Amino acid sequence: MSENESEKIRCFSLLMQNLEGGNLEADLSRDLQQGIEKLNAHYENYRGNPSMEINIKIKITKDGINMDTKADYTVKTPKQPRTRTALFLTPDNFLSKRNPNQREFTFRDVTGENQQTAFRPTN
Repeated sequence: MSENESEKIRCFSLLMQNLEGGNLEADLSRDLQQGIEKLNAHYENYRGNPSMEINIKIKITKDGINMDTKADYTVKTPKQPRTRTALFLTPDNFLSKRNPNQREFTFRDVTGENQQTAFRPTN
């Protein structure tokens, strides 16, 4: 095999290894590992079937005698579930933490000296 033959990129995995001087593959490998850690943590905390998605975009443009190659990627991992908050609608169309249809009770102070007790001392 001549020197030129050994430098030919004949498969996709070799292309990935050579993009950005190998930095793209290193970044993807790191993000894959971190994504798997996030999947494990999400499963431990929330169960279910968490998943991740890796999208790789490679654009190859003919530029004279060169093939200008640019790559980018995104990684989507599960988000922490948000909790539900129950709010009430007021008559004037605002939200409230308090139910506007619920009556409010007034309370009085019962800690004064005239306080009577239902308990009697025992012998």
